[in-house]
Formats: sequence, C-alpha cells, structure tokens
Amino acid sequence: MGKEYRLRLLGPVQVECAGKPVRGFESHKAIALLGYLVVQNRAVTRPFLANLLWQKKSEARGRGNLSRVLHNLSSLLPDCLIADRDTIQFRCSDAYWLDTRAFEAFAARGDAFALAAAADLYRDEFMAGIFLDDCPEFETWLVTERERWRQHVSQVLQTLVVYHTQRGEGESGLRLVARWLDLDPWREEAHRHKMVLLARSGQRSDALAQYETCRRILAQELGVEPTRATTTLYAQIRDGTLAPLASPPVPPSDNLTVPLADRAND
Repeated sequence: MGKEYRLRLLGPVQVECAGKPVRGFESHKAIALLGYLVVQNRAVTRPFLANLLWQKKSEARGRGNLSRVLHNLSSLLPDCLIADRDTIQFRCSDAYWLDTRAFEAFAARGDAFALAAAADLYRDEFMAGIFLDDCPEFETWLVTERERWRQHVSQVLQTLVVYHTQRGEGESGLRLVARWLDLDPWREEAHRHKMVLLARSGQRSDALAQYETCRRILAQELGVEPTRATTTLYAQIRDGTLAPLASPPVPPSDNLTVPLADRAND
C-alpha cells in the first residue's frame, strides 16, 4: 500500500504523510496554490494561475514562478497534480485524504454523529494564516471561500443545536451553541437556543443575561433591536412560563437531513 497524505485546509493548512508533517513548501504561495487547486477540483489554465499569484510580474516571470512552485509541490506530494502544457489540476486519488471532502461527505449523511464529525473538522477559518497582499484576485477568492465554509459549518452547528435542544441535552447543546455564536454572534436564533438551554438547565439568570448580550450585539453590529420572538422568550424565562419540551426525544439514529442550505435564517 502506498503512503497516505492528509491535507487539512479548514484551519491553518496542515499537510501530513504517514502521520508526519510534510515540510519544505517554498513559500506561502506554494501552499496557496495547493489549496486553490484542491478546492477548484478541475483543470485550471497555467496563464490564469500565473496571473492569480504573480499579477505584478511579467507573463514570462509569472509562468516561470508557477513552474518552480509546481515542481516544489510535485516533489513534496508525488502524483498530486495532473499537469500538461496548458492546464493544472489536483489529482483527487485515494492516496489523498482532504478535510474539505470529508466535511462534505459527513454533512451529506446528515445524522447527528456525522454532523458532529463534520463540525469537528472545522478548526478555524479556511486556510487560516494565509494572506497574499500582493495578489488581490487570490485574496478576493480566499475571502469568498472562507465565508462559504463559515456558512457551511454554521448550518451544521445550527442543525446539531436544534437536535440537542429537542432532546433536552443541555451540556452538548450549550457547547455547540457557543461555537455557533462564535461564528455568527448576530444570529438571534442562536441566542434564543442558548437562552432556552440555559433556562432548562436551571441557569435562569444566565439565560436572562444572554438576552442582554444578544441585544447589545444587535445594537452594536446591526443597529437593530431583538425581534418579537426573542423578547417573548425573554419574558417567558423571566416570568417562569417557558414551556417544557413539546415532543419526546428524537432517537439518535434519526437522520437530520434537512438540506442545510435551505434552513431559514432570522
């Protein structure tokens, strides 16, 4: 059996071979090119890549830099590229495990265990720590890609928080809603779930304080007040009239596959 390579892009970029870090990338641009090709998952022309990463260089200099970086990648990660005179593509073979591909596979399964595994793969923003100030087009792509992955994991966390809230599993729910709020601090729905989880676990004062946190963040970030749903929940917790769970716990084996992208926002 050949060596297995593991590429982690959901956080600081990590590349491993047989459990050991792969070192020797010549620059941040080499890592940036690797991440870009992994996500594109298609053939990209050499002129486009040269312009993407060496826009301020002459065409000849950009093509030369690209060839050097491709040689660096190929020497560190054998058979990772499909290259010809015109195009470059990352080779998605069984020798390469990708956290982005694993995340999408877990999310597609949709059950609670798979969604939790997907959430665990997201360590930080996509390709955290990579910044190429002299490559504006790459930076635009990177910002867009980071937002896309942030939304993906936010939707996964939302689904899990709803699941644990319905089951009355306060500890798990609070741990996950904290991660959700780290990503989306202005999401009222997340604040409401945290208020419910705190109240039902006997932390009434903390639940009321969470409302004030929600109100402050909305005022500072968006210049708005909480919606009626949030103020009504606050009143119910304050007055001790919060309704108990309306349905029995969902069996752990139940599939949670509501298309993540279709879940409604506030």
